Amino acid sequence: MKIDQFLPNPKNKISLEEVCSNKFFEQNAGQPFQEESLNFLNEVSRLTFLDTNIKKFPELAALSYWIRRGSVSSIIEDYKKRIFSNEVIVPRGVVLHIAPSNVDSIFMYSWALSLLAGNINIIRISRNHSTQITFLLQIIQKALKDKRFIKIAKRNRVITYSHDDDINAKLSELADVRVIWGGNETVDYFRSLPSSRTTKDIVFADKWSHSVIDATKYNELSDIKKKDLSKLFFNDSYWFDQMACSSPRIVFFVGKKRECIKASKSFWMGLNMELEDNNSSEDIGTAMNKLVYLYERAKTSSKVTIPYRPENGKALVINLDKIDRNTLTEQCGGGLFLATYVKDLSQLSPIIQQNDQTLSYFGFDKSTLFNFISGLNGNGLDRVVPIGSALNFSPVWDGYDLLTELTKRVQILN
Repeated sequence: MKIDQFLPNPKNKISLEEVCSNKFFEQNAGQPFQEESLNFLNEVSRLTFLDTNIKKFPELAALSYWIRRGSVSSIIEDYKKRIFSNEVIVPRGVVLHIAPSNVDSIFMYSWALSLLAGNINIIRISRNHSTQITFLLQIIQKALKDKRFIKIAKRNRVITYSHDDDINAKLSELADVRVIWGGNETVDYFRSLPSSRTTKDIVFADKWSHSVIDATKYNELSDIKKKDLSKLFFNDSYWFDQMACSSPRIVFFVGKKRECIKASKSFWMGLNMELEDNNSSEDIGTAMNKLVYLYERAKTSSKVTIPYRPENGKALVINLDKIDRNTLTEQCGGGLFLATYVKDLSQLSPIIQQNDQTLSYFGFDKSTLFNFISGLNGNGLDRVVPIGSALNFSPVWDGYDLLTELTKRVQILN
């Protein structure tokens, strides 16, 4: 069994015994929200922005902005407002983070919050991690060399290894919290492993996300405003090659049909122009997967139109007369969108399911969105955000208030 360690310092082929040593797992957790933790995250942010390579990774720029001191201080203050005067906040203990392979940098968000909570953290990343993760880990290694962060280095470890039941079972047994990213299969697998009766699981299963566009309000936009919206939609969809759970897969144009047709034509043309501006391209595997999906949809739908032919680097848009969620198959990403027209938001209610996560929108006011979500009565959707904010991480994610989940509130009663 081969385990490689990245943090606190790089080591190749360390043993399971070394990874699971009492020295690491039985040490005392830290106090929540200490200056050391805030300073460490701020230093990672500072070092990231100082590195010119950050221009290659816009998603890491967003992460670095999120973990800067001012941002996390606001998150902590908001959390403290919800604590009663007779409660003491303490860490949960040992937190095991299982990072996904498709959006591998997202583990940094749960780790940052767990680190702020004072927990001991062990993070398992994929052996097939991306170049952006290599870059990020090098920045964190640099930050950990600062003597101010000795305690942070002792309480946090990032490792990688190929799939191994023995390693996973041992780490699972030692964890007080398991943060499981990676989809249904990963969630089911780790839940099947032995754990303490008091172990808390925070799981992120497979999710779908959608966009809704008020067609009339879109058509009223100037060409410049339409271009701005195309860029925002591009960021939501292509930063992780459309594989992030919060990236839109289905786009609903809302309004009278003639307005929807007009808006749809302009919207997809604008997206393809944005792709050209970004010199977007795709590998042959992604292109073939999109074509296979197209043919599958053609077999199962009574009406399929393709407003834009699949070309290298272009969005593949499949217009359907209606969306039947019972016949949808897993999408391949890479810029494949289903699109349809609806008269109003209420027509989405039968389509929304429990595994729907993010609804990004344009042209709807707050009261309309509140009424729509209230009408769902909990049957799907975890967050509703403007187009351009789908990938913006929040301490409340998939319905979890993560700081609440990663800390324990101890009451002291007279």
